[in-house]
This record gives sequence, structure tokens and C-alpha cells, in this order.
Amino acid sequence: MSITLELAPEVEQALHARAEAQGVSIAALVEELVSREVARKKAQNLDELFAPVRGLFREGELSFEREPASDRDAKLL
Repeated sequence: MSITLELAPEVEQALHARAEAQGVSIAALVEELVSREVARKKAQNLDELFAPVRGLFREGELSFEREPASDRDAKLL
């Protein structure tokens, strides 16, 4: 599939710079960014939302358990 985009000059410059820094073409960079966004799944709960950072904290620093006093669900938008 081919897509033509009209981008603001600053966005185009940022894409050029990022693609050059990564040693890839702008087309490859845009394809990677779009693919990543399409594959991204909306988190259904806090456990899923914070899954990417699990393990970055020492034991006890960040809890994914529900507070016992809390009797309502958190809504993720």
C-alpha cells in the first residue's frame, strides 16, 4: 500500500533526523512507527497498563495490587 502524507516542515525535519540517526530510510521509519501503533493494544486494567515497566523497580517500590480499602474499579480511557 502506498500513502502520500502532507507533513508540517518541522515534522518532516524530525523524521529526516530520526531516520538518519537510526540509519534507515524515512519510509522504513514511518512503516515501523505505524506498525507499532497498529499493534499497540489498549490496556484493559492497571496490570496491563504497567506491564512494560514491570521489573524496573525493586521489590515493594511499586505495587500492582489493588488497595484493600478501594471498592471501585479504575477506568482506563
